Amino acid sequence: MPAQTHPIRIDLSDFFAEHVTAKQLQKARPEGKRALKALEKDEKAGRMDFTKLPDDKKLLDASVKLARKMKSGVTDVVICGIGGSSLGFLAVAEALLHPRHNALPDSKRKVPRFHLLDNADADTVAAVLDIINPSKTLVVVISKSGSGGETIANFMVVLERLVKHHKGSLPGALKQVVAITDPENGALRRFVNEHKVASLPVPPGVGGRFSVLTPVGIFPAALLGIKVADLLAGAGAMLKRCHRSDPLVNPAMTTALALDLHCKAGRPITVFMPYANSLWRTADWFRQLWAESLGKETDNHG
Repeated sequence: MPAQTHPIRIDLSDFFAEHVTAKQLQKARPEGKRALKALEKDEKAGRMDFTKLPDDKKLLDASVKLARKMKSGVTDVVICGIGGSSLGFLAVAEALLHPRHNALPDSKRKVPRFHLLDNADADTVAAVLDIINPSKTLVVVISKSGSGGETIANFMVVLERLVKHHKGSLPGALKQVVAITDPENGALRRFVNEHKVASLPVPPGVGGRFSVLTPVGIFPAALLGIKVADLLAGAGAMLKRCHRSDPLVNPAMTTALALDLHCKAGRPITVFMPYANSLWRTADWFRQLWAESLGKETDNHG
């Protein structure tokens, strides 16, 4: 059951209070246009496949179809994933679902509860296993590489509980599992193929931290009743806006140029401060996007 919230909007009314002005941004527009052209070149060369996701109807349809098939009778969804396999989805869920989603009575929630296992913490895993009904639980294991240690460890513990419920039957337990991983490679993909587990692919050209609009985020969101087609449509609309060359219209360019101007003025600090509780997971996700994207650009050897 989605919360009743106001539409998210971008308010730049005090953005230019001091230090960086709208005039400075317009003056830096040629630099922004050069950067935009470089990004568009990367898009055409296939180095930014995540920008294709809003229009990928095949992945959307596959995710929605499997969600409809698997959620019948399910009261709880346990998601095993970490980093790029969890942060984007969690940002979407926290922003769009009721703030107390899991605490709502079934009659109001009308969709499953969800439990994210994104750390190999025995107490947290045990707590989740304490409150789920194994006969009505769907397990979603997400790993692009198919070999993430924490993810696989948590999955094995939860799977063991399902096997026990099915009186030692692994095939029976695996009917309650969906795997989201590389379409061809990795240990998880081999496991899926060997045991004929329901699965969805992570496009090889999409980095994990950018994968929220793939089945990584779309499938669990669909299970929880989020209108994923609308989510993709919104992403597509913002993508078009981020191709505009006017920094006062393009929010990505506005932010990039402003941060660059601040850095050149000796203020190299980025703060993402959401005052709405529903957006703090978005800040958490931004931190990963910022750190990994910039941190992986160069190393000590250039």
